[in-house]
Amino acid sequence: MEDSTRYQLLHRTVSAILTARSFHAGIAVMLVHSFSPDSRWREDFEAFAAAVGGKQLTDELYEIELSESPRLIIGWCKGAEKYLAVELPSGL
Repeated sequence: MEDSTRYQLLHRTVSAILTARSFHAGIAVMLVHSFSPDSRWREDFEAFAAAVGGKQLTDELYEIELSESPRLIIGWCKGAEKYLAVELPSGL
């Protein structure tokens, strides 16, 4: 893995694996939910998927083969831009 790999992607992926194992789940999922209109940092996600040997399943999903359970899926999804400017009422 390259030095330029974002630690957040690695950390969240390992966290998903450990959480799935602690719950005896057969599948772990690490999902990046982006609200960037221009898919900012998508290239970093794709580079991470390639660095860990990701097999592309769709444009947004990759499967990472692990030596033991669980099955690992990492994905990228894009949120609707309209939610970037939503103002929520204050609870105060």
